Amino acid sequence: MGFGLSSRSPLDAVRDAWPGPLRTCLIAEAGTLTDDNGHAADAYGITGEAMVLVRPDGHLALTVEAHESAAVLNYLEALKALPPGR
Repeated sequence: MGFGLSSRSPLDAVRDAWPGPLRTCLIAEAGTLTDDNGHAADAYGITGEAMVLVRPDGHLALTVEAHESAAVLNYLEALKALPPGR
């Protein structure tokens, strides 16, 4: 999930680079969704422009600054190294 317009390109880069299943959503004035009252940002503790990775069970996996697509991809790669069922 990308918060703010500056996360659009990094969010697209993560989606395009990751071969596995991954859904993306831009939360910004001109994004997929808007957060007019700041409820989504508050729920994830976002105070600026950022990217948030949410696990399939809804728990927060990672929060990074909007430009840090490499950090998201590194996190996802590290998950692949875990034994099955972890």
